Amino acid sequence: AAGALTLATAALLPLAPRWWWAVGAVALVASQAVIASSWSDARFGSLVNLLLLLGVAWGFAHQGPWSLPAEYRRQLALASPARPGEVLTEADLAALPDPVRRYVRAAGVVGQPRVHSLRATWTGRIRAGPDQPWMDFTSDAADLVDFASDDRNPSPDGSTGAPTRWTTPARDHARVGPARVPRRAETWWHPASGAWSYGEFELQSLEYGVRR
Repeated sequence: AAGALTLATAALLPLAPRWWWAVGAVALVASQAVIASSWSDARFGSLVNLLLLLGVAWGFAHQGPWSLPAEYRRQLALASPARPGEVLTEADLAALPDPVRRYVRAAGVVGQPRVHSLRATWTGRIRAGPDQPWMDFTSDAADLVDFASDDRNPSPDGSTGAPTRWTTPARDHARVGPARVPRRAETWWHPASGAWSYGEFELQSLEYGVRR
C-alpha cells in the first residue's frame, strides 16, 4: 500500500499539481510505519522517505491551503460577477480622480460591459542586477496601469541602501476584448550610475469574468 501510494504521488505531480502533496504525505506516513515495524532490517528506507518528506513539504508550501496560489484562488472566488446588461457610464467616473478618469476613457471602456474580474497571463524575464543573467518566467496579473516610485531600493533584501527611482513603463497598447490595454511592459531601476531594466513582460492572454 505504501509503495502504491508513492507511485500515485509521482503520477499525480503533473495531473493534480494542487494536491499531489497530500497523497505524498499519506504515502510517507504509511511507509515510515512499515519501516518502524521492521526497524533493524528496513531503517535505511528512512533516507528515501526523507527525500519524499522534502518533496511533500515543498508541495505544501507552494500549493497548500496557506500558500499564495491558494489565497489567489480564494480571492478570485469572491469576485462579483457582472450583471447582464450592466455597463460603465460617465456618471460612474464622477467620484474618481482626474488622472484615473482620463485613463479609463483612454482605455475605451466607457459604454462597455463592467469588468468585475480578469486574468492576464504574461511571459517575460527578470534579473537581479545589470550584470546578472536573465531568468524566464510566466505570470498571472491584473494590473492595468504604469507605476513609478521613489521609495524603493534595489538591494536583495529590499531594506538596505538608498531609495532609488523605480518605474514600470508599458507600451504597445491594443484593444483586447472590451478594453485597450498595454501588451508589453518593463521594470526599471534608475540609480545615479545609470538606469537599467531588470524585467521584461509580454501579454499572452487576457480573460474577463474569470471565476476559476
